[in-house]
Amino acid sequence: YGGNAFMNAGAYPMVNDLYKTPKDRADYFARLTSVAGLGAMIGPVVGARLSQLSQRLPFLVAGVMSVLNMLLLSTTMSETLLPSMRKPFRGLTGLNPLSFLALFNPRHRYNTETNGAVRRIASVLALQSCTSSLDDVRAVYASEALGWSAVEDGMVRSIEGLENICCGGLCGVMLSKLGPWLNTRVGNYMNLCAILGMGLSRSTPMLY
Repeated sequence: YGGNAFMNAGAYPMVNDLYKTPKDRADYFARLTSVAGLGAMIGPVVGARLSQLSQRLPFLVAGVMSVLNMLLLSTTMSETLLPSMRKPFRGLTGLNPLSFLALFNPRHRYNTETNGAVRRIASVLALQSCTSSLDDVRAVYASEALGWSAVEDGMVRSIEGLENICCGGLCGVMLSKLGPWLNTRVGNYMNLCAILGMGLSRSTPMLY
């Protein structure tokens, strides 16, 4: 959902503001990945079970959880960006939803100042997001070809959440010991193996 983009764009910079050394940042970024994996592990199973009672019930429960999350954000957290570090609001000129395309412009300062590294990182992330969205196709395939119910699909998504918890713990070590470049390559290889495995699967055990 669009709200997730705002939350993710805020959560990681908060860690960046709170922890100044690269080692601490890498450690806590990895831990945040594990935390997100915990939610991704529990949510699909609970949602699938609730859908057996009513197809609308998962959305109602998610709405209640969002209200609780809003209360938690409003009452227990404060702004981490110091006033001296904030940029002035420039009206509607800074609200261009297509401004991210500047990341792919080799002549933009983002790339001229980093020898094109930002453009390469953006390209990798765009391709990765595209492959991740194919997960929805997997759900349709499993439902139509293998006769999966919402519970079975929820179980697989829960396993993916468990994977994120385990990988988040490993990322903390790999980021601080080996660096983000190698960490990204390992993640790409893992995704490639998973995508090929799902594409070649012909039965429920193989897809699991």
